[in-house]
This record gives sequence, structure tokens and C-alpha cells, in this order.
Amino acid sequence: MKAIILILLTPIFCLAQSDLLFILDASGSMRQMTGGKSQIDAAKDALRASLPFVEGDVGLRVYAHRENQADKNKSCLDSELVVPISSQSKTAIESALLVIDPKGYTPISYSLEQSKNDFDLTKESKKTIILLSDGEETCGGDPAATIKKLIEEGFNVTLHVIGFNV
Repeated sequence: MKAIILILLTPIFCLAQSDLLFILDASGSMRQMTGGKSQIDAAKDALRASLPFVEGDVGLRVYAHRENQADKNKSCLDSELVVPISSQSKTAIESALLVIDPKGYTPISYSLEQSKNDFDLTKESKKTIILLSDGEETCGGDPAATIKKLIEEGFNVTLHVIGFNV
């Protein structure tokens, strides 16, 4: 599965100057084993292996890694910019991946809404989000409607979704 993900991600990184935000799903379902490896480990490995190909600034937002499923309201607001978008963030992303542990629900829409604030909107650059996830929104949002709304509001972004065992 890792090789397939690298093949899918590599062409995206060969774009000219861009600001790239990874959004990593750390929901409880990412603990599921596929091919002898947990989905979170496969996602982390793919993300790490892809970093050398990133041109421009990169950051990492993670959801569902702080609040477990015992409190759905808190879990559905658990989305954090772990590593701000910058040209010096690759090492910080690699370090951050070491401590991410899947716990909560899947607030994809909320994370997409929050991601707009992660980018420097005054900077002229191609803005790209790569969402690495294994499942559906479980917090009542509609990710497609959310990204459409953000674009209609003037947030010029391209979204790519990499699915694990979907």
C-alpha cells in the first residue's frame, strides 16, 4: 500500500512554488490493521517518504489525535495545526508524526474550515491541501459542501484526497 500512495503523492509535489498543507486523519479507525500495518502507520510512512519531493512551504494539520471518542463534542472539534506552513517545517513534521496516536471521531469538514487559517492568504502561491484519511465524516459535516463554500468565499485551494482502505 505504501508504494501506491507514494506514486499517487509524488506528482502532486512536483508543482511549482506552492503552499501545501497535509491534513492527517488520526481518528480511532486509523488503528485498523491492513496488510500487517496500521492505517495510521501506513499514512505516516507515506507522508514521511513524500516530504523530500515537496517544493515550497509545507505544514501539517491533524485531527482526532487529542480527544478520544468518549466525548463526541470535544472529539469533533479536535483539529490542530501541529506544524505551521513554512519552508523549514519538514523536520518538524517528521518529529510530530512520531507522537500522533489515533483516538477520536472524524471531523473532516471542521478541519477543512480551520485549514483556511493555516495559509498566508496574502501570499501569492498555489494553495494545496492533501487529506490522508480512511473514512467518512463522522461529526455531521459535509466535506464536499465545506470545500465548495470555502472556494466560493474566495479561498483559492486545490484539495486532493488519499484514501486508506476506503
